[in-house]
Amino acid sequence: MNSTSIRPIIAFCLLYVATITLVAVSDFKIVALALPLIWLSVTDFVDRIIPDLAVLAIVLWGVAVREPLVSNDLLVDVLAASVILVVLWGIGEFYWRKNVQEALGFGDAKLLAAVVLCVGWERAMWVIVIAAVGGIALVLSGRLLGNRNQDGIPFGPFIGYALFMAVNRVGGL
Repeated sequence: MNSTSIRPIIAFCLLYVATITLVAVSDFKIVALALPLIWLSVTDFVDRIIPDLAVLAIVLWGVAVREPLVSNDLLVDVLAASVILVVLWGIGEFYWRKNVQEALGFGDAKLLAAVVLCVGWERAMWVIVIAAVGGIALVLSGRLLGNRNQDGIPFGPFIGYALFMAVNRVGGL
């Protein structure tokens, strides 16, 4: 790993620390969510994979802590998460078979399904939009800095931080 590839990892870790410090340094629930999100962000940046155990921890967190955050019935969100998982996995699989290049991995699809369980399907749509904007910003900044050969980006860190922002209601999410 060179200094260029470590910069996004450091930036994401600092974002989490700054958000925890500014929003909820004493809230154990927020720290408990931040830990698997940081883990999956670092792992996705380094190895381009989202650990299943990190997603499981986020799912468990979402089911345990969701009540004050979500107005929907858990059953509605489980159904929505299942639909999102199957549809996104199907799109990613179709793209892979057609182009022999990954666009959206199964780990990203699982993480987005977990997002629904944490914040409900309505707010999950905002999480997806914010994550996409973050990913686009990274690609554009890389191109502006001369990185023309960027071979995709890991999307998990952007999904994770957008979820973290939504849970903390940063920016009115």
